Amino acid sequence: EPETSFWKGTAVPKIQIVVTWLPPSQGWTKLNTDGSVQGPQNVTLVGIIRDEKGCWISGFSKKVGIAFSFAVDLWGVYEGLCLARKIGLVVVEVNIDCQAVVDSLCGSKTGCAVGCRLINSIRSMINTSWLVVFKHSYQETNKCVDALARNALVVFKHS
Repeated sequence: EPETSFWKGTAVPKIQIVVTWLPPSQGWTKLNTDGSVQGPQNVTLVGIIRDEKGCWISGFSKKVGIAFSFAVDLWGVYEGLCLARKIGLVVVEVNIDCQAVVDSLCGSKTGCAVGCRLINSIRSMINTSWLVVFKHSYQETNKCVDALARNALVVFKHS
């Protein structure tokens, strides 16, 4: 029998969701990105590109200046797509654990002023001869980039 939670006094059945990293469809590559913010000047972003078998193709990590998480996630997408283009990939599924970033990139709005320039840059980049899709993924499916982002905080902090 499913578990039940209560929201504002009303019983709501809990829904279990299986959360795991899934490879992209055949012929596609997958870019997973994540950022980590620890204090106003300790911000990193990372990304991993893998093929349909889950094998590593390429990746990046970067320390950025002052930013908040929405902008960091956008910046990760931008850097990841720049890398994908540099190595000649043209069919890319981008997974991000921030639904607001996915909504901003898939919709017609540009979001906040801080993210506007990055959103427009990403849109301009993918309006060329690319096939790019943006998907939300739970943080738990992005364990590899999440761990790398946290590790990069430590590495960049001591460098």
